Amino acid sequence: MNWKKTALSVVSALLIAVSLASCSSSSHVASQKDADGANGGDPPKSAVSDPRSSISWKDNKMLLYNLSGVQDEKFKEIITNPLTKKFPDLVVDYVKNGKGTSLNELISAGQVPDVILNRAVSIPDLVETHIAEDLDPWVKKYNTDLNRFESGLVDYSKKYSDGKFVSMPYLRVPFVLYYNKDIFDKFGVPYPKDGMTWEQATQLAARVSRTDGGVEYHGIGINTVVISNNQLALTYVDPKTNKATINNASWAKLLNNFAALFAIPGNENGGTTYQPFVKDKTLAMLVWGSVTGVIQNDFNWDMVSLPVFPEAPKTGSENQLFLTVSAISKHKDAAYVLVDSLVSDEIQLQNTKDAFLTVLKDQKIKNEFGANSDLLKGKNTKAFSLLGLPNPPSVTEYDAVVTKIVLDKFTKELIPRKTDVNTLLREAEEDANKSISELQSQ
Repeated sequence: MNWKKTALSVVSALLIAVSLASCSSSSHVASQKDADGANGGDPPKSAVSDPRSSISWKDNKMLLYNLSGVQDEKFKEIITNPLTKKFPDLVVDYVKNGKGTSLNELISAGQVPDVILNRAVSIPDLVETHIAEDLDPWVKKYNTDLNRFESGLVDYSKKYSDGKFVSMPYLRVPFVLYYNKDIFDKFGVPYPKDGMTWEQATQLAARVSRTDGGVEYHGIGINTVVISNNQLALTYVDPKTNKATINNASWAKLLNNFAALFAIPGNENGGTTYQPFVKDKTLAMLVWGSVTGVIQNDFNWDMVSLPVFPEAPKTGSENQLFLTVSAISKHKDAAYVLVDSLVSDEIQLQNTKDAFLTVLKDQKIKNEFGANSDLLKGKNTKAFSLLGLPNPPSVTEYDAVVTKIVLDKFTKELIPRKTDVNTLLREAEEDANKSISELQSQ
């Protein structure tokens, strides 16, 4: 059975149960309604002056759910620790998505998450299965100022949920271009610069792709997420027809740009992992997000902003993390207060100092990026915040399916030059439409 249909039926049953429970208590006095509203359910029509003061953290054991793929220790660092520091009486349980702990399995077992950490690609499924709570009433109740957020981030979130605001932007992981100064020095080639175009980066990669002393040095490697979260804001699926929209000139231009990197003589094995850069020290440049957990200062490296396309000279590529309140949480007020606290200036500043870029547009906070990291001292950390978001493309629940097909063909067929871009896109679109049709029939 389709997991989304199963989840939908389970969530619907729980929502009905919550609704019936609400109806059965309709004879309670108004003061009791207010007290209940402070610990769960929907926002009362007339909020108290400081609704946070009504929340008893000792009485609200919160379940935090990791749907983002972030490692356990990282989750603890960016979510659990800041919250328990701010709310000493807070008691939390933690579950990570995996075999036996999917949202569907968790909810079916009666374990209802209160707050979910997720990526943008998960938002459509959370909306379709009615797991994501509409945040607009809570934003109003708790006076959350969405104008504090980086331009486009809230709209970016809404694009994934048919215009509803269901996932709060939490952290940004922009892609930058790391480079090994030792390799550039070895071959007498100038270092990369902020603001380069992809054409300039390709030319630079060609100059450092060579064999020397029996060692093969490769010019550049990439994280393929820069294709899926592309700087040209290209769409995967037409939301009106649910047909793939990748076999066109715009997608051909995007893929040709990255295929050119691996067509450089000597860079055929530049790769799509970070190991050649951080371990082997044979990769001159690497397009990646944060490498603070895997890189050491055992060689001379730095970073510049991600190369750009001429038609989008200020646009980068990045991953974002979002916070979603569960629509079936029994502690919605408490859950939203946790979310609201995580986007406070205080916690955003702390995370930014620890090298997790803020979602807020406050330049003073941005300027503190990596301040607590010995690894980043003396590095060009402004590279992480020089570029903005692409205009939010239209989004559908089938984007992830099409993304996987495109990236698989790119890495397995295009990089090793087993096919060309036009053939790849034609076949990928055919495969994507077949997969979409199969999903729709389930």
